[in-house]
Amino acid sequence: IALASFAAGVCVSARVLVSTRVGSRRSRRMIHGARRASTARAVEATSRGVIPDIAEGVAEGASVRRRAQTLTAPTDAEMTALRPLLSRGPVYIVRNADGGADARITIITRVHTTAAMMHRAITAPGEYTTFMPILRGVDVLSTHGSRTAFRFHVAAPLFDVTALCAMNVLSERRVDVAITQSETGPGGSRWDMLPDGDDASTVSLTTWGDPSQGHWLLRQVARRSPAAIAGMNISVDTVLALGAARRAEILSGMSLPVRPAEFLPGS
Repeated sequence: IALASFAAGVCVSARVLVSTRVGSRRSRRMIHGARRASTARAVEATSRGVIPDIAEGVAEGASVRRRAQTLTAPTDAEMTALRPLLSRGPVYIVRNADGGADARITIITRVHTTAAMMHRAITAPGEYTTFMPILRGVDVLSTHGSRTAFRFHVAAPLFDVTALCAMNVLSERRVDVAITQSETGPGGSRWDMLPDGDDASTVSLTTWGDPSQGHWLLRQVARRSPAAIAGMNISVDTVLALGAARRAEILSGMSLPVRPAEFLPGS
């Protein structure tokens, strides 16, 4: 789900590409139809219980490149160094910003509720629409033990995105999600939750994504500027992490609006 608003985040960069030739309409329809058929087969397999092994952060049958992608949580030393800054808002760790699909983005934020409540918000994908306005729908396809397969749909300004995802609840403090098929390309995320006092917690979200394997428009952006992938992931991670944190605080009984009504200068 970390790429749910990926298409919206790329729109500004994409405007410089709209005049590029994309081939005939007939070719585009054939490509689109093939992708739909491929997605349908993947959804059918997932609904039968063939959920990818995302404990290792990869999908079954994935390419060698995708198998090499790993996600690690911030180290204890990094958390100690960054903790004083969290009172002022979220903190970001950007690794290999120019590395394209090898970029790793981590957002760390303090949440005014317990780690257990944050865990509850993250592991309920059917409720993601309550804090992710860009989502048009989320379908939970199957659940087997600690694993859940779900599909979400995003109606973006330039193209629609349908993604097939697999979630693995590894513990009460860690949740992994893999995007196994999507117009935004493959990707993954790792949530880590740490208690921070009696009624607070510190949450980190680490992600990767490879739009060079996705929609034509995203491939052009990724090819022209590898750093754009890190930039887009930062915007997506911010929306997702802060939205999930707000959802968890509301679930814990805090009287907060579901979504901020507007941005006020200086707030």
